[in-house]
Amino acid sequence: MLITLDESHRQLVHQVRDEAGEWLATKGTDQYRGGLDMAQVHANIDHDFDTYPFVGWEVDGRVVAMMALIEPEIDFWTSEELSEPQVYISRFFVVEHGKGYGAALLEAVAEKARQENKDWIRLNCWSTNTELHRYYERHGFVHVRTANVPGRMSGALFQRKLGIETPIQLHDRGGAVSTEQRAQMVAVATGLVHPTKLGWMIEEPVSFNLNGTLDCEVVIRQSHFNVFIRGEKPNDLRTLLNHVGEIVQGCLDSLGFWMATPLRAELLSMVIDGYHLILKDGRWVDLLPETEKPEYRVPPEKLTPFIDAAICEPLVRLALADVRTAIDSPGETVWLSYRAIESVRQWFLPEGASDVNAARRQSWTDLKATLDIKEEEIRALEKLAIARRHGADAFTPEEVRLNALRLARRVIERFIAHRAAQLREAQHDNSNGQTSVPGVPQSQDPA
Repeated sequence: MLITLDESHRQLVHQVRDEAGEWLATKGTDQYRGGLDMAQVHANIDHDFDTYPFVGWEVDGRVVAMMALIEPEIDFWTSEELSEPQVYISRFFVVEHGKGYGAALLEAVAEKARQENKDWIRLNCWSTNTELHRYYERHGFVHVRTANVPGRMSGALFQRKLGIETPIQLHDRGGAVSTEQRAQMVAVATGLVHPTKLGWMIEEPVSFNLNGTLDCEVVIRQSHFNVFIRGEKPNDLRTLLNHVGEIVQGCLDSLGFWMATPLRAELLSMVIDGYHLILKDGRWVDLLPETEKPEYRVPPEKLTPFIDAAICEPLVRLALADVRTAIDSPGETVWLSYRAIESVRQWFLPEGASDVNAARRQSWTDLKATLDIKEEEIRALEKLAIARRHGADAFTPEEVRLNALRLARRVIERFIAHRAAQLREAQHDNSNGQTSVPGVPQSQDPA
């Protein structure tokens, strides 16, 4: 959400400016380096804070990006340019990099400027920071010129024309997308490449078209990635986010193949038209039963049986691992969910059966009867899983993913409860000298 900063944010602006200097020092740029008088720097910030409005992007009550809206700098722009209706930005700081917060703030300021009938959004930035130049270009700005003003290291002038649509240029094999091809949505998705410490990158942007309706460009630098998307706005935005994540993961798997390194994409957020910020939470609370309130503490009565089963039952470990991966891999959710159920089914195989096919059918029958799982649920998921394993479209609708994972979770949860009940019964029978439940390991008599 776009907010106007007030006196309570003054110290935060100073703090984030200092952090920006430390961050830039790790990026190989000379920006903010070279013996700056920090007392003067902070005095200048106070002057701007007292003179001009500062705006910020707020997420969950925290200001995560900020900038000043100042008067155009007469040293850099012509008299004609200075006379045009415009918003001029300065002191653009981001609290956490790689999460799309800066893009969200830029788009919100641009939209506000459109509503105020401004023609341009303009800025000047550090002349030698080419990575910053590319950042602005990816967000629709055009380099006007670089002005050499004595005593100023900044002077790279950028501007973006404000119209109905955001003029982001995407490049594909046919060249730049023209103004006439603008469609209903512009989005920026951001994320991290793990392991982050090695600074992974792909030198050239990767361009592709998604479903014939969206032009996309992936930029991977310093273990961060941005995906710039424009085209027809889909009905299911979370499925779009999953699609984008799968494409980025495919790019990283290609790089990892040749580097002999497992790389993982962590998709963090997507900003749509400057307003719609989808945060990719680490938890998928929709998987929890509607009657349960999401909590950040698992009670022991729920967690302990799962840990015990994971320790004692290799098949449970396999099933839990598949569910974990299914949550994180949208394109593979259906077959991984089915495979998790298959792992549980293995436990129901009758021992010593000579007819493998008959034993398999019987194990399915026993699983469904013991865990109260409907035949049609298993068959529907099996059909999707087999199709995916044979090359069907990886882009699975969100609701289909949810249903597949909910079924796998239900099977695992009921199986662990069933095994826990068996173990309790076996322990009770052992204490009474009775024969244990078949299949439950017995403690050995030390004698």
